[in-house]
Amino acid sequence: MCLTIKDQVLERKIIRRIIGPINEDEVLRQLKTEEILRVLNGEDIVRFMKSH
Repeated sequence: MCLTIKDQVLERKIIRRIIGPINEDEVLRQLKTEEILRVLNGEDIVRFMKSH
């Protein structure tokens, strides 16, 4: 399945919302795109959600 750029951005926004902020040295921050891609591990969002 080939996603457009808009779909990929929306997918990352959803993952950020689901996973939530990361606590780094007593400071909360959002996941970076590279971290989200590592979490997804090449899966699309539907397969990711069904497996977790």
